[in-house]
Amino acid sequence: MEARRASVLLVDDDDQIREALSDDLEAHGYEVAVAATGEEALRRLRAGPRPCALLLDLLMPGMDGAELLAKVRAEEGLAGLPVIVLTGLASSKLKRLLRAEAVLLKPFDTSELCRELDRVCGQGRI
Repeated sequence: MEARRASVLLVDDDDQIREALSDDLEAHGYEVAVAATGEEALRRLRAGPRPCALLLDLLMPGMDGAELLAKVRAEEGLAGLPVIVLTGLASSKLKRLLRAEAVLLKPFDTSELCRELDRVCGQGRI
C-alpha cells in the first residue's frame, strides 16, 4: 500500500511565492493547498480535511497572519495544528509570541522548510 502524502496549507498573498513554494514542496512529496488571504485559509481549515501543517505569511492585507493564527489557536479542532511562520520580519521572539513550531525568515531555503515539515508532519510522507 502506498503511503499517503502529507498535506500542508500554504497561506501567502504573493502569487509568485505561493506558486514557487507550492511547486517546490510538491517536488519534495507534499500535497499543497493554497490560500491567498487569511479569510480563505480559515474557510479551508474549517471545511477540512485538516492539513498536517499550516505555512503562514504574517504580512497580508485584510486578516493578517497573526490574526489568522489567533483564530486557529482559539478554535476547537484547529488549536493544535502545527504552524510554521514564513516572514520577512526578523525577531527572535516571534516563535514564542505566536506559539509557532518554527519561524523561517524570507528568503529561506526550501530544504530548511522541508526539514521543519518532516519534523512536525512525522511519518506517512512519500
